[in-house]
Amino acid sequence: QSTWGLSSHPAMMRLRLKCMFSLAWLALVLVAVASSAEDPEVSSSPSDAGVADAASAASAASRRDELVDAAVALMSEGAFEQAQALLLDGVAEIGESSRLLFLLGDIALREGRTDDALAFAERAIAADADNLNAYLLLSHASPPTWRKANVLTRYLDATRGARDDAITRSRTFASYDLATTLFALGNYSEARRAFDVIARRTHPNMLVARWSAALAALALGDSSSAVADLMTILDADPTHGAAQSLLYALAPETAPKLKVAPLKSPVQNNYAGFRLPSADWQIERLEYAALAPRFWTDFVLTRTPVVIRKGVLAELGWRIESWTPQHIRERVANVTVLAQQALATPGRFGVADVMRSLGLHDVLAMFEDAAAEGTAAAPLYVNVQQRSAAKWPPMLVPLAAEMPLPTALVPEDRITQINAWIGVAPETGPGVHSSLHVDMTDNLYFLARGRKRFVIASPADLERLALIGRVQSVNRAGVVSFDRRLSAQQTPPVVHFAHVHDPRVANATRFEGIEQAVFAEIELDAGEALYLPASWAHHVTTHGNSLAVNLWWQPPTDDELADPASLPAPVSSRPEL
Repeated sequence: QSTWGLSSHPAMMRLRLKCMFSLAWLALVLVAVASSAEDPEVSSSPSDAGVADAASAASAASRRDELVDAAVALMSEGAFEQAQALLLDGVAEIGESSRLLFLLGDIALREGRTDDALAFAERAIAADADNLNAYLLLSHASPPTWRKANVLTRYLDATRGARDDAITRSRTFASYDLATTLFALGNYSEARRAFDVIARRTHPNMLVARWSAALAALALGDSSSAVADLMTILDADPTHGAAQSLLYALAPETAPKLKVAPLKSPVQNNYAGFRLPSADWQIERLEYAALAPRFWTDFVLTRTPVVIRKGVLAELGWRIESWTPQHIRERVANVTVLAQQALATPGRFGVADVMRSLGLHDVLAMFEDAAAEGTAAAPLYVNVQQRSAAKWPPMLVPLAAEMPLPTALVPEDRITQINAWIGVAPETGPGVHSSLHVDMTDNLYFLARGRKRFVIASPADLERLALIGRVQSVNRAGVVSFDRRLSAQQTPPVVHFAHVHDPRVANATRFEGIEQAVFAEIELDAGEALYLPASWAHHVTTHGNSLAVNLWWQPPTDDELADPASLPAPVSSRPEL
């Protein structure tokens, strides 16, 4: 399950920027390696004069440069472990070199060790306060904090007027990151101004920045400015799905004026798995012991959803059902998390959301208050928290021993990400909703608390679901590919969401073909787990406080489906704990 929504709200833009960062990161490393014209590590200073002469300083600089060149070469080949060992030996040999520490932080970030990356960035800055790349590393590894905002501001001030192409690109990324950081910290006024400047100055990114400015206006209670921003977006791109959906929520009277992109060409849909026969279809529910031997043959390879009955958590050795706010507080520091809060339509995530930067312990206190009072003043949702390519988010690392990976069901090397989902919501009423979307990976979703209803559709209907972006093809396993040749203005920021929030509401019929898709419902109770294959569309309603953990993992390829013997078989009906 994911609740990021239809839009390029700041959190989504932030994730998009991180992907862009990763493409430019090696260039930044090379800039750092080359930028030694004024090197405080080798220049004489009053503190150095008494311990090193010019010859030893030159020797240290030469040795450092050798280490940097060798480490960068190893990193370019993906040999991060060897590069890290080399750099650590170098630090032990020549001392706290800012450039060596920067590269160690870069390796840590690539490997998902964000805490280590932050520590190396701090040490690099302490060794050389003018190492701008270390500031950027610190920012990239950090959640939204005032420290991060200050670091980004210093970087932008120091690089103002720079003509180097790599620095110019990094300034664009840093400007976005600063705006989204201010947004997450609740400084909506400054964030709106920053997004407005970006929208005016960077035409290729205008729509993304203008969308974010609209969300900031909503957070300030200025719906008229938000509507004006949305109309500006639709003037530039009449088929912008996120702007259409939010404008429909804010000003329904404008809906007849909206232009919905029709299906202009047939989709190459090669999906060969299970299809919903009708809306009355009932999902199979199995005990874990009965499911495990059949999981791959009867469900993964056939691409069939299944519910694992209560008792699965105990069978797997998971203790998440006993997680209380107090238990989590005692084991997890008050790490910064992004908590999603609906804006224009309370309780509906995916139309317009504010991403608030909160301490985990603050979220847990809200969870306790909502449980005690039976209601929630403002529904919140804490979801995907990764800041890098790590499997585990920082908030789950201290709890990992209480949820051993279910390797009897999924080989560990196929698991790409583990997520925690904490929802603060009222027990009664319509519940909180996540927009219709598809995930690009297979999903094992374990619900420890709360109740959820999934409305699902199979990949056989993907071209009928009004997905943002143009569906180009669907492979045998159901994994969807989107046409990437669209212009920058037309390319959706989050391609796996749909234009429509809920396929069962009246306005869904504005979208061509969606009434022909087959949807079915699944009820999931606390203690149960749901297997949902990749690209099965789902809209989710949650009632009451909820706590869940899910695994995203690589679906079988077309070659693996054609030759199931190439896939690893479960080793037993019970995992080795």
